[in-house]
Amino acid sequence: MSLIEGQVLDVEDGDTFVFETAAGEVTVRLLGVNAPERDECLYAEAVAWLQANLEGKPVEVEDHGPDQFGRTLGYVWAGESWVNLALVESGLAIATTPGDSETRGGDLLSAEEAAYQEGSGIWGPAPCGVTRDFELTVDTSGHNPSGPDDEVLDLEHVTIVNHGATTGDLSGWLLRDESSSHRFRFPEGTIIEPGTALMVTSGDAGWEPGDSPVWNNNGDMALLLTPDGAVAARERYRP
Repeated sequence: MSLIEGQVLDVEDGDTFVFETAAGEVTVRLLGVNAPERDECLYAEAVAWLQANLEGKPVEVEDHGPDQFGRTLGYVWAGESWVNLALVESGLAIATTPGDSETRGGDLLSAEEAAYQEGSGIWGPAPCGVTRDFELTVDTSGHNPSGPDDEVLDLEHVTIVNHGATTGDLSGWLLRDESSSHRFRFPEGTIIEPGTALMVTSGDAGWEPGDSPVWNNNGDMALLLTPDGAVAARERYRP
């Protein structure tokens, strides 16, 4: 992989920035991570972290080619700091399931698990002041039913389980994949009683964009978010 050197001009969000190189301005998307979206808890904190660590500073980018939006995907170093890893370690981004060319993806997954166990950032007990009085988990065992994915949308599913003693109101909550390209909003009046489970299939109405497989068979993570965008539960799976 080639290394591109330059100076950061502007941070666009928690995982994207623009820097000036000898060949001109380049927009870089941090490879292997996904910071909170604009409507999610700690979005502003992730942006501020990247600004503090990158804006106006020289960086080196290991170029892994363009994404679908034409941005350069890369591992980024600011001095001795590997930015992708440091962001995940802080709990201000999740790791994403690495592709074959993502040679450092395993390190990012390990860093995410450590941040989760430590309760850092988005994995904290009360991120953005959001507290929860019931215990939910996500079961992803139904992510890959038999048959072509686009023909078994009503069989492909994840299950939300309420292990606590309190009834949960999931109205306005969000279920999403690790890329955030698939997002399901629970309708008003969605209730989950103690000791019960709620299945969400990929064929259910409420998915954006909808009418397509949601869960990546090569590995993914299901995230359950409160209406404030705080993480209530997560489950990662690998093939």
